[in-house]
Amino acid sequence: MLSVASDKRDQQTAYLGLMESYYISQNLDSTIVFTRQVLSSPDFVMGAKSKASLYAGKIYMQKQ
Repeated sequence: MLSVASDKRDQQTAYLGLMESYYISQNLDSTIVFTRQVLSSPDFVMGAKSKASLYAGKIYMQKQ
């Protein structure tokens, strides 16, 4: 999805989808990679950044 995303909204949806999918499959390191990309990009809306922060917090809590 990410490679064929035509605009920033589609890219944002793809990044969030990948982040959620990696989290559900317990691939926590890959989830962190995508949360960092979302949080560091100025193109993402606040809701996407909030979701990325939530997932990052969940992972860090799991890892202690």
